[in-house]
Amino acid sequence: MYDIVIKNGKIISGCGNPWYKADIGIIGDTISHIGNISEKDANEIVDAEDLIVCPGFIDAHSHGDLRILGEPTASEKLMQGVTTEINGQCGIGIAPIKNEDKENWRNYIYGIFGEYPEIHFNWNTLEQYLKEVEKKQPSINAGYLVTFGAARLMVMGFDSREPNDDEIKKIVQIIDESMKSGAFGMSLGMIYVPTVFATNRELIETCKIVAENNGVVGIHIRNEGNDLINSVQEVINLTKETGVSFQISHLKAGGKNNWHKSIDKVIKMIELAREEGFDITFDQYPYDSCSTMLRQVLPPWVLDGGNEKMKARISDKDIRVKVNRQINGESPVDGLTSKAGWDNYANLGGWDGILITSVKSKNSQKCLGKTIKQLSDEMNKEPIDVVCDLLIKEDGAVGMAVYMMCEDDVKTILKHELGMVGTDGLYGGKPHPRLYGTFPKILGKYVRQENLISLTTAIRKITSYPAQRYGIRDRGMILQGMKADITIFDENKIIDNSTFNDPFHYPDGIKYVLVNGKIEVKNNKIVNKGNGNVLLKK
Repeated sequence: MYDIVIKNGKIISGCGNPWYKADIGIIGDTISHIGNISEKDANEIVDAEDLIVCPGFIDAHSHGDLRILGEPTASEKLMQGVTTEINGQCGIGIAPIKNEDKENWRNYIYGIFGEYPEIHFNWNTLEQYLKEVEKKQPSINAGYLVTFGAARLMVMGFDSREPNDDEIKKIVQIIDESMKSGAFGMSLGMIYVPTVFATNRELIETCKIVAENNGVVGIHIRNEGNDLINSVQEVINLTKETGVSFQISHLKAGGKNNWHKSIDKVIKMIELAREEGFDITFDQYPYDSCSTMLRQVLPPWVLDGGNEKMKARISDKDIRVKVNRQINGESPVDGLTSKAGWDNYANLGGWDGILITSVKSKNSQKCLGKTIKQLSDEMNKEPIDVVCDLLIKEDGAVGMAVYMMCEDDVKTILKHELGMVGTDGLYGGKPHPRLYGTFPKILGKYVRQENLISLTTAIRKITSYPAQRYGIRDRGMILQGMKADITIFDENKIIDNSTFNDPFHYPDGIKYVLVNGKIEVKNNKIVNKGNGNVLLKK
């Protein structure tokens, strides 16, 4: 007797094969049989007539580290068919962490993770953090990368200096211990403090230990705009030096002068590296705007030393003038900025292309959904003063979106076989619509409406391919013996509904979502929760 039988559906296995008709029998958390199954043999029937039955979607690039503790139902993921997310991205994580760094780090990461005051960061190691996630009984599965930024913070704080030999050994040891605790790899955020200050030696030594543990390194590269090609070359050099597998996060080309040319060049670079035997892949989200923390508008030297030092610097009018001249290209950049290959977001998107998405205080809620240019006009202030004043007022906890990519490049990346998909969704305020809409947009807009890629290709990109990439061996395919993470949707109706003005909308077309053999979404409604697991690298 099966606990659940899914009948009459069009199964897309996730392997890249065409759909086929069959029934799926589930016992416990496992797909027990695929074939012709009598209704008499089922405790519960799911009728999937005229619907697509496929593996649950895997969010290859997620920032749900704190969300899964504060809101373990993770409805924004579950309702778009996601059954597994990979957290710990962009070199910014919440474990490991020292007690004395918790408050400062919490303020720093607010624009990414949002604010959950009831969560007290009662852990120090990644292993302890993962146990806290287990206690919360999340509704989706979660795997983790250990973040280089957190490891370096443990050893050196926010210091920009070069580490000594002993400090490098300690950073490497933290990465090694975290991987042995179940992390699937490591992530680097080359634009974020403190990773932005890392030496090449630090990167090489930590990548080597990830390679020894057979993990993958996800990397937010140094520059996604005018220095994109050199930034991808850095990844290629690192994988040649260390042998580690790299996942380039949210591949894009920012800035109009880079559209329609840079993406083709870097994809060719990646292809050539793979021909030489070096394992590099990438992911993306299907939008022409990015999202991060407003502080990233500033050059890295302004961020050196952490939040309090940043606020002290930008309180100085002379420093604001200097920063503004650097943003406008009117004066040479400092050594730290030059080293970082600074992503000059104000230059790439313009002040009229930078949208405020989250703030910490109620008094600043009026800024949400407005561009820096709009606020500048309303307040009769220079744009740089709007940015600095807001960062000071909000203790650095401000999120932004930047319109700096083009649709044609988004499509070029999506069509390539090496690409997979991640929401890269940030929390708090009015989030980027990718948080609620990434996967339905892929299937609704780019598959059904525009026929850019086939349905089977899209399903592979969001199921078996990321499972393979991260070494999740028992999920991502509809096969006997695999875990019963299953999404059932109407291919004729699936579409995203989230917008910048009104982001909190679930998509249409998701009919059922099963997590570890339990129905959690039924007819577009959450009917059960708490069936997800913490996934550990084996």
